[in-house]
Order: sequence, then C-alpha cells, then structure tokens
Amino acid sequence: MVSKIFDILKSIGITGYYQECTNKTDEYVVYSIYQEKDTEVADNISNATLYYITINYWYRKDNRLLARSEEHTSELQS
Repeated sequence: MVSKIFDILKSIGITGYYQECTNKTDEYVVYSIYQEKDTEVADNISNATLYYITINYWYRKDNRLLARSEEHTSELQS
C-alpha cells in the first residue's frame, strides 16, 4: 500500500514521504497508515484489507494547487 500511495503522488509531481519527511522542500506530502483491518472474511480467510490513511500536505510558498483552484473559481464567477 505504501508504494501505491508513493506512485500516485509521484505521478502528480509531489514528493511523498512515509511517516516522516527526511528532506523538506517547498511542497511535499507526509502520509502514514494508522490502522489496517481485514474485511470480507469467509472461512477464516481475509478477501480484502481496509486501510485508514492520513495524508498531510505541506508547502512553503504559494500553493500551486490552491492557486489553480482559485483560477477556476474566478472563471465560474465571471
């Protein structure tokens, strides 16, 4: 699961770290799995796993995602 989250963040151009940031940049994400639970159990066999994940988005300068969102909002209002 950790590698799947890392791959998703990488695909959108954001550096991701698991549990702790080791190299703070202008924009990064720290994520962790705080609970993992077997679900859909039949005959004592788990057929699925439910993950509870925290994602913290950190940035120092102007937030490019927020700026893009504000651009779309102003376009809608005009």
